[in-house]
Amino acid sequence: MVREQDALVLFCKPPGRSKQRLVPALGARRTAELAGRLLDCALEDLAAWPGSAVLSPADPGDCEWADGLGLERAAIR
Repeated sequence: MVREQDALVLFCKPPGRSKQRLVPALGARRTAELAGRLLDCALEDLAAWPGSAVLSPADPGDCEWADGLGLERAAIR
C-alpha cells in the first residue's frame, strides 16, 4: 500500500556516463547500450509507481537531460 507521502526517487546518470566499471569488459558502446536499457527499465518502474515520483540526476547539470526523459509527472531534483 502506497501512502500519500510515499515517493520513489530514481537516482540516475546519462547512459554514456554510467556503469563505467564495465567499459574494460564490454567496451564503451556496449556499456552505454546496457546502461540505457537499465535506465529504460527503471523509468518504466517509476512511471508505474502510484505515489510521487522524483528523478534525481547524479550531476545537477543533468537536470535538462532528465527533463527530456518524458516523465512529466516526475519532479526533477
